Amino acid sequence: DIGVTGVQTCALPISQRALHRNPCAAIRFLSAVCIRWGFVSSIQTGIVHLSCCRSDKSSMSHPLFSPFRLRSVSFANRIGVSPMCQYSSQDGFANDWHLVHLGCRAQGGAGLVTLEASAVLPEGRISSADLGIWKDAHIPELERIARFIHSQGVRAGIQLAHAGRKGGMTPPFHGERVLLPEEGGWQPVAPSALAFAANYAVPRALDEAGIAE
Repeated sequence: DIGVTGVQTCALPISQRALHRNPCAAIRFLSAVCIRWGFVSSIQTGIVHLSCCRSDKSSMSHPLFSPFRLRSVSFANRIGVSPMCQYSSQDGFANDWHLVHLGCRAQGGAGLVTLEASAVLPEGRISSADLGIWKDAHIPELERIARFIHSQGVRAGIQLAHAGRKGGMTPPFHGERVLLPEEGGWQPVAPSALAFAANYAVPRALDEAGIAE
């Protein structure tokens, strides 16, 4: 099976080359993949076909590829790479894996590349392998990634995150279970003491003091 992450990671690195050579064919291919795996409907992609593929010569003038400005921030086009959890961090730190993963996305020609869910607190992580931004020591590696993304003419974004009741788990490819205390596990916090699912930990309900913290 191929999931959303697989489509994003395999398609976007070739998007710039493919779109410049034959943008209409590239859009038809990506649309077919999305329909095949149920990401969008044929009606949604049909609208793109009709508006973009009237002629190959004019397809690059489609609004999808036009510059976009949001207040003081400008984007080369309206294509954005959404955040994709890599579960490849230790103690929240970014590393070479993240640089290569996100750098390749930037080279693909998107207007925006967004870093994965980055926890604002250690207990706000989904798993022990999540990216983090809860301490100053995390900044240099994140800055290195952002600097490369910007060098490609692309804007860098980040998804600030707190997992809430979904926190304190192993990475999905390790069986999706609650982390044990000896593995560095923690009790998640949430608005109420209700577990997300049967295999998740029961969170501690936040009081006013916990919310203020």
